[in-house]
Amino acid sequence: MNKSKILVSLFLILIICIIPFGYTKANSFDFDSLDPESLITMPSLIYNGAATIDIHSSVTDYTLFYQSFLLTESNSSQFDSLLNAIQERDDEFLECSNRLQQELNALKELYNSASLAYEEGLKNEELSEEELEALKTSYETAKTNYQNKNNEYQIIVDEYEKDMNELVAQISSLVPLFEDENWTKTDNNNIEIDLNQFSGKRYIIIWAKLVTSDETHYDMNFYTINGLKDPSTEVSGISLNKTNLSLVKGSSFTLKATVSPSTATDKTVIWKSDNENIATVVDGKVTAKSAGTTTITATSKDGNYSAVCKVTVTEVQNSENEDSETNDKNEDTTTATGKLPQTGISNLIIFSIIGISILGIISYKTYKHFNF
Repeated sequence: MNKSKILVSLFLILIICIIPFGYTKANSFDFDSLDPESLITMPSLIYNGAATIDIHSSVTDYTLFYQSFLLTESNSSQFDSLLNAIQERDDEFLECSNRLQQELNALKELYNSASLAYEEGLKNEELSEEELEALKTSYETAKTNYQNKNNEYQIIVDEYEKDMNELVAQISSLVPLFEDENWTKTDNNNIEIDLNQFSGKRYIIIWAKLVTSDETHYDMNFYTINGLKDPSTEVSGISLNKTNLSLVKGSSFTLKATVSPSTATDKTVIWKSDNENIATVVDGKVTAKSAGTTTITATSKDGNYSAVCKVTVTEVQNSENEDSETNDKNEDTTTATGKLPQTGISNLIIFSIIGISILGIISYKTYKHFNF
């Protein structure tokens, strides 16, 4: 089975399975209403970022909308791996199923033959008890062998269905549903995809919405597509200057995100706190709100890369290693605010001795004797 056939089969399975695994940001949708009259025909491929959605000739007065979702590089890779896994599992099952089916058919013939012979033997009064018992044994053996092989076949089928459902569920988790606020009206049923927004092979999900005077129909399909963007200008990674951060309630610290490569066109970073009751983040500045632990995430605008920093907030400072904006100023920790340098008693004694010695030398040179 080639990949195109698998995509079609998988699409039908997704119609049933996608609801529980859709993105939380997407609207809920009743897939039973997915183009029941087959009025929408999605394009078989997208060429140079363009394609046309065909509408059944019986529909004359309508408006057609579409929207597309470009899967991230990571999700596209997962999507491709899952499709390959489905193909491999399907090929494995077909091979095993064909072998078991042949064995099952052969055992069924033996079973039918033994069953018929035993029935005729029961009617034959000339057979001895030993002969009749032999027919019965042959019948029961053939029946047992057939049932065992049938059970083996059913186990293989159940395992296959379980594996396929798990793989489809994983794919479904990568497929976003449409968003009501993001539809684009088509021009003569044509759709366009900006290939300059990414590079390399990606998967893209395209939804279509057909609105007539009486009702609305939806359809969906997914495709592989190659981007035209220069790879050297795409983000390849992101890192933070800290991966662990300790703050006192009310203090703040600014995390710095580094986007690679330096030639990336868009170095926009999206910041997020897992729990804003503990700490908030705005443009990298983390502000401690209450005691607890949360995670700050910095994500590249394309969504392909992210870095995290674990933030621990305490009510009071419990160590000299607490992070805050003041720590970045490299203050002299031996100096207290409004006081002389805290050099220690031993240093004061040394400075006193040196001062007295200097005064003694000056006095001797002036008065020709030491004056302490």
